[in-house]
Amino acid sequence: MMKLCITANNEIELLGLDTMSIYGKEIVEYWLEYSRYKGYSELHIYGSNNNNSTKIQYYENMYGVKLIYTNQSEKSILKDDSDEYKGVGIFLDNGEYQVLKTLSDIVSLEKILSHSPLGYASSIGYGKSEQIHIGKNVYIHDSVKLVGAIVIGDNCSINQGVTIQNSIVDKGCYIEEGTSMINSHISTNIHMFKNLYLKDKVLFKSSIYDIATKKRLIHEGICKKI
Repeated sequence: MMKLCITANNEIELLGLDTMSIYGKEIVEYWLEYSRYKGYSELHIYGSNNNNSTKIQYYENMYGVKLIYTNQSEKSILKDDSDEYKGVGIFLDNGEYQVLKTLSDIVSLEKILSHSPLGYASSIGYGKSEQIHIGKNVYIHDSVKLVGAIVIGDNCSINQGVTIQNSIVDKGCYIEEGTSMINSHISTNIHMFKNLYLKDKVLFKSSIYDIATKKRLIHEGICKKI
């Protein structure tokens, strides 16, 4: 019974382990996809205490891999049947584990994956047409313009007059009419208000990350968390 063990470091945990996402999915989903692809029966994550049993059960049912969160202080000695990777990251097609230490690392890797998605990941749960990848249960109005490399995660709704260019919309987002996105990224479960313009930005519930300057600014009144 092979186990895959991920040890989260303190630096990346400050960004919020459960809310980090890349290419439209939470990072834990990449670990689960990789575990299933490689035949691991258990995925252990050390350094994050996640008590959301409903969410864990959902992932276990979806991927067929047992998901176990354990506090770093409670980490047991790994046995011979366990493979351990330190630091939060994702596995590339060649088996390399790429560690993500900052939000800039995530944004950079998203750009690469939007043009060349992981082989084992792109076949699970996402529609695919050239460089446009659409998740399940997604509504897109007929007037929406999709240009370039785009990812739209599961359970999203995108209303009329919206333009999305070379951008990523994480799962569970609602975008009202008239909004334009260029080279940007909307975080999970965000409701964007009308007629917004984002270029080279990452949008969170209460802050905007500027990709060029690598600075995060607080905002109000342009979106809310669903």
